[in-house]
Amino acid sequence: MTDSAKPLAGKVALVTGASRGLGFGVARALAREGARVSLSSRSAEAAEAASVKIRQETGAEVIAFADYLAGKGEAGAKDAGKMRLEGKDYVVQEGDVIYFRFNV
Repeated sequence: MTDSAKPLAGKVALVTGASRGLGFGVARALAREGARVSLSSRSAEAAEAASVKIRQETGAEVIAFADYLAGKGEAGAKDAGKMRLEGKDYVVQEGDVIYFRFNV
């Protein structure tokens, strides 16, 4: 399935409480459906562990939140060359906007 065939392709989701339980399940499901997902948790370590679990299934496109704002969104950040592809060993930074790729 191509990214454009996924129902949430091009959408951005911020999931709070995403390090475990229902929040993690929601983040994972949104990512599988093509959404760009930003994970939030009370614990940076727990958020990182959750993102690693999701990234193990895929790579992830990452935009720093400051670059996202400066570019007035995803398209502007991409045009400015601020989006980068990170692998499973990437350490998520606070405010990253992440598009998880599944089955690609």
